[in-house]
Amino acid sequence: MPSSFSALKYRARGEANIGGIASILVFSTEDLTAEWPTKAVIASGKITTLPPFVTGKFPATLTGDIDSANIKHARKGALGYQNHSHEGGVKFAGISAEQITAAEATFNTGGIVIAIDMEGRRWVLGSRLRPLTFEYDTQTGAKADDAKQLDLKFKGDGYAWPILELTDTLVIPTA
Repeated sequence: MPSSFSALKYRARGEANIGGIASILVFSTEDLTAEWPTKAVIASGKITTLPPFVTGKFPATLTGDIDSANIKHARKGALGYQNHSHEGGVKFAGISAEQITAAEATFNTGGIVIAIDMEGRRWVLGSRLRPLTFEYDTQTGAKADDAKQLDLKFKGDGYAWPILELTDTLVIPTA
């Protein structure tokens, strides 16, 4: 009789395994009309429905510096109490009033992130019930070749599932 566990193996040799996040879409929990995602919309590790957006609302696109965005997931906890955490971040060159105003829009407002990886897969972090929290910092550097940037981070904890991929057929509304 086979094990209760599933086989797990590395990506096939000879195939590209490109890391990194190409783009990040972010939206507030206030932009949704109902809880999302829920267990009912998850099948085989993928989300099968779009977020239920309030009419006229759609995600904001975060365009960070090349090779500066990342996401991370971890499962942790004692047997019977395990849960998942989601986190990530993106860096933006420069510091401007417009950047700070955009980052301040996340103040005391939870959200959900859809991160698009370098292979085009779209990963969902957070939920309306347990939104991600957002933090940011700015730095000027000490000399001319130091990074002057805004660094936006997001994180959440206590999820019943890992980061989940959106099915390929779903089209996310954008501006």
